[in-house]
Amino acid sequence: HPMAGTENSGPKAAIRNLFRGKTAVICDREKCESEALKVVEDLYKTLEMRCVYMDSGQHDMHVAFVSHLSHISSFILANTVLDIEKNTATIFDLASGGFESTVRLAKSSPEMWLPIFEQNQKNILQALDAYIQHLERFKKSLLEKKSLETRDILVRANEIRRVLETINKGNR
Repeated sequence: HPMAGTENSGPKAAIRNLFRGKTAVICDREKCESEALKVVEDLYKTLEMRCVYMDSGQHDMHVAFVSHLSHISSFILANTVLDIEKNTATIFDLASGGFESTVRLAKSSPEMWLPIFEQNQKNILQALDAYIQHLERFKKSLLEKKSLETRDILVRANEIRRVLETINKGNR
């Protein structure tokens, strides 16, 4: 499973070196025929990808949180804004880079994502439950005007910067 892509699909969406420096997940390698595994590993190495190996169940659980939840959040945010902001001119006038980057994934192909969501339903539901708990905690801290708690939520979220910078530097 190459962990690379954009919100665009089809031949016209091709990007040179899309896979360079990205991760390819190979699941259940102990179940693979050694020659077939070598072909796949060589293909990913030719694309300059980094291969990681994991159990397919672990893969499905991790991608539900790290990949699928991001797409769901983007789709649902887009739907929320489209439902509330009936005047597209308002969206146009007020949308900043943050909004655009947050809903970028909502432009992804429903034909591709629906089967992924259905096939990984169990893990996605677990991810959604955790996400909703975090949203509820944030909502409650705002409702109760607990500024310090709300700030703590934001400060903790900023830790993702360190993780992403480490990834971008090629470290783990």
